[in-house]
Amino acid sequence: MSHRAIYLNDHLMTATVAVELAGRAEGAMKAGPAGPWLAAAHSELTAERDLLLKAMRRLGVRRNRVKQGAGWLGEKAGRLKLNGALRHRSPVSDIVELEGLLLLGEHNLAALRTLHDLAAHEPALQGLELEPAIERATARRDTLEEQRVAAAARALSAQ
Repeated sequence: MSHRAIYLNDHLMTATVAVELAGRAEGAMKAGPAGPWLAAAHSELTAERDLLLKAMRRLGVRRNRVKQGAGWLGEKAGRLKLNGALRHRSPVSDIVELEGLLLLGEHNLAALRTLHDLAAHEPALQGLELEPAIERATARRDTLEEQRVAAAARALSAQ
C-alpha cells in the first residue's frame, strides 16, 4: 500500500469515527443548547467524509474497509466508558463527546488542508471544493470549542 493510500485511509477511519460520534452526540444532546448546532456539525462531517472518499476515488486509492470498520467499532466501544451514572446520561458524557469531536475535527481539518496543498500539483484533485470545506471546518472548530466550554461549565461548576 502506498503512503498516499495509508494516509487517506487513516483519515477516512477518523472521519468515520467523527461522523458516528457526531450522530450520537446529536441524538443525546438534541434537547440541549448544543442540539441544533450538532445537527449541522453531523451533516458537515458527513460531507467532509464524502469529500475524502471522492478524493480517494479520483486518486485511485482503494478504501481499506478493515480500517474503516475498526474506526466504526472503536467509536461504538467508546460508548461503554464509565461516566458516573448507570441509569441516565451523565453531563460528563457531553464534555467527553464534544472534546472527542474537537480532536477528530482537527484531524479532518488537517486532511482537508493536505488535500488542498496536494491539489496544487495533482490535477485529479482540482475542483473538489476544498477551500469551502476548510472554511466550514475551521468555523465548526471555533463553535465546538464554545460548546465544549459551556458544557464543562454546566457539568463541573454544579458540584
